[in-house]
Amino acid sequence: MDELLLTRARVAGASADGARVTRPHGEPVDVHVRDGRVVAVGAGLGATVRPAVERVDLEGRVVIPGLWDAHVHLAQWALARRRLDVSDAVSAASAAQQVTTRLSAGFDGEVLVGYGFRDGQWPDTPDARQLDAAAVRAGRPGTPVVILASDLHSAWLSTAALSRFGVEGHTDGVVREADWLGAGEIVNLTPEPLLDSLVDEATAAAAARGVVGIVDFDTADNLTAWRRRIAAGATGLRVEASMWPGHLDRVVKEELHSGDVILGSEGLLTMGSLKVIVDGSLTNRSAYCFDPYPGLDGAHARGVLSLGLDELTVLMAHAHRKGLRCAVHAIGDAAIAIALDAFEASGARGSVEHAELVDTDDVHRFAALGIVASVQPEQAMDDRDIAEAAWAGRTDRAFPLGSLAAAGVRLAFGSDAPVTPLDPWAAVSAAVTRSRDGREPWHPEQRLDLETALGASVRSQVAPGHVADLAVLDADPWAAADLRGMPVAGALLGGRWTWRAW
Repeated sequence: MDELLLTRARVAGASADGARVTRPHGEPVDVHVRDGRVVAVGAGLGATVRPAVERVDLEGRVVIPGLWDAHVHLAQWALARRRLDVSDAVSAASAAQQVTTRLSAGFDGEVLVGYGFRDGQWPDTPDARQLDAAAVRAGRPGTPVVILASDLHSAWLSTAALSRFGVEGHTDGVVREADWLGAGEIVNLTPEPLLDSLVDEATAAAAARGVVGIVDFDTADNLTAWRRRIAAGATGLRVEASMWPGHLDRVVKEELHSGDVILGSEGLLTMGSLKVIVDGSLTNRSAYCFDPYPGLDGAHARGVLSLGLDELTVLMAHAHRKGLRCAVHAIGDAAIAIALDAFEASGARGSVEHAELVDTDDVHRFAALGIVASVQPEQAMDDRDIAEAAWAGRTDRAFPLGSLAAAGVRLAFGSDAPVTPLDPWAAVSAAVTRSRDGREPWHPEQRLDLETALGASVRSQVAPGHVADLAVLDADPWAAADLRGMPVAGALLGGRWTWRAW
């Protein structure tokens, strides 16, 4: 019997539906955990617990439910943590200079891979020749260089990289959307032992931020990967493994349904949703919208529609019949309308992933259909300037967290790592303040209160009968001046420590 008593804890409460995490009130209490679940919360529990039970004095620290990231590409995030980060570059020229610096600093790999470029905000245009010149300046001529876009929907390649990864037709060096996806998978190919080691590092870092679970949308065969990792001892996080259409037949053949426990007595691995992409991204100006993008004309002036309503409905209906939820990537308002139409026509359940520009009427359709808005608040801080240019006059309904919450839509927060770092406190801060780096709040009417923001980041309660997935904090979030820097003292998954700072 695994048993633990946490004493002198200030325990966060929850609303009746669990959608809000409420501030601790009253004096510190004890939390009794047995066999992975909370069995009691109250004062003086030490007198009723066996003397042999481990006791940990939390000294008045705050305990909240463990945090979840509802949208992660974990293998890509694990790789990105070791890659060149150019997200602070203010131009293509400055990003190219960072490439020179990295190549000059003893880089010994065959291909330099970076991430985070945002050419939509740059005054100059990225070109393969700039990366070629960067390699020459570093004394490494001909070294293939690949810089992944912040949204993962495109990449900037040197001439050598264009040739190596089979995309020579893009002589300007920038490869976008469908033309990039296949090459991107090749770029990310990593020997399994090395990749699993990097994933272990990434999960440990997540636990140190109070994370107990993720929804993994990586483009790989997630079920196979996580079965392997957990069998080898990767037990630091709960993983909901989603699958892409290419793996759907195998999941159906195994008769797996969303929510099924696949591996681990603790339920560490569960079956997730079918991931379907409807449109592109804001930063590529390929999110599918009702109105054209300023300065664009032609077939893609309104963005890119990856999957039409009829085909999407058939696919989602098939998944629904097989007991699978659907997670539909839709960013532009027209794409979101199509996604909601498909949910309604197919009867499927699940989420719209991203939901960045939402028509006012569709806010209420989310609620009426019971569709989760799986959103990434930190991306609003990254993309606010791009949105003001690309969605001019419409940003009052961009990243409309406040409107969605007010309409009764269930929110689930994620990072889309490596698009933004895997840190729920960044998402919570962005949702509550709509600000970063000292800037004025962006559309402050769309802010959320802290209780709702935390509710969108958790899946349990600190209450009897609930799984003992907990985060222990060294500061009170309701009194903190800096939510982004929230100090996390510990994390427990099923009552066992996955991170402890003291």
